[in-house]
Amino acid sequence: MRNFKTMFGDTISVDCLGCSNRHSPELQGLQITETEHWYVSQDIELAYPALIILTPKRHISNYSDLNEKELQEMNGLIIKSKQNIQKLFNVDRFAYIFGEYPNRHFHFLIIPMLDFMNTKNAATILDEIGKRNKDFMNDPEHMKLVTETIDSLRKLF
Repeated sequence: MRNFKTMFGDTISVDCLGCSNRHSPELQGLQITETEHWYVSQDIELAYPALIILTPKRHISNYSDLNEKELQEMNGLIIKSKQNIQKLFNVDRFAYIFGEYPNRHFHFLIIPMLDFMNTKNAATILDEIGKRNKDFMNDPEHMKLVTETIDSLRKLF
């Protein structure tokens, strides 16, 4: 079991965060949509609006393990996610990160480069979000923006 602290301050214990999407109420509250092969959610740990995580329903550790249908669906979800985020925010740059770790669930992050961030460098955006996450979590207006963004993205999907 691994412990994860959610952006709302709760701690959840799960064997695999990616596999827990359908079972955990905390994760379901962050889910934006799901397709045949994927979950599309707000990242559970980082309180950053529209930080979308794509997680395959099948437990795999590597991008190269995705089958053709999963790859096609993932590409469509990346495009749709980007378009939907652009409907909500004035953003034209995104950072994309593959999460491949041994014995962990593969995931793909879509991170909009929002104006209020100090960096415009895709390579350092996740570090900056991590450093500011506690401040984000303690700011009621910021958390309201995150939850409203989740609701808006659900409607757009």
